[in-house]
Amino acid sequence: EPEAFGVKTAEQLKALFAAYQWPSISYFWMPLSVAIACGILEKGIMRCGMNWARNIQTDESKDDQPEEKIDKKAKKILENQIESIYYLITFVLGAILLQQSDFLPWYLGGMSKDQGLENLYANYPLIAHPKYMSSFFFANLGLHLLRTFQLVTTPVEKRKKDFLEMLLHHGVTLVLFTGAFVINYVSVGMLVVYALDFNNIWVH
Repeated sequence: EPEAFGVKTAEQLKALFAAYQWPSISYFWMPLSVAIACGILEKGIMRCGMNWARNIQTDESKDDQPEEKIDKKAKKILENQIESIYYLITFVLGAILLQQSDFLPWYLGGMSKDQGLENLYANYPLIAHPKYMSSFFFANLGLHLLRTFQLVTTPVEKRKKDFLEMLLHHGVTLVLFTGAFVINYVSVGMLVVYALDFNNIWVH
């Protein structure tokens, strides 16, 4: 009904839908740019930080171990540091954006009495997201896109035992991010990403 969207006639409702800036798959350049930037940054950190990551390993852990295994541990240390910092940044930026919304509940950090999950689907699909929220949400797919690329391009002889499980994990992540963006479920997606990013800081 037109009244549900704050207008009185079908013509006004049609004009409202026509004027709305709908999400588009053409915005895929955003996560792609983030993936490329993260890949370049990761390569630089790996090159500059490898000696540090090797040195912080205890002498006992390095005794009687081949150089290849020490380097593998050093690489894992750096990867965990990179991902932890990445998720810390996205969590903080996500928190700032969500504070500008009207659907962040108090138990997730909502600071206003007008915020709450009852507003999550208000006026759907014509949801008025805070500025930059949709772009931030879709761009947040970048690291997952990079990890998917790195996984599928890993030589067969170097693939881990959980290759298929991780492939499924990354595939589902890509579908969920893209689907939520295209059907304008960004508000729901932001809450999910916000909660998961906080946990990922400590996981890594």
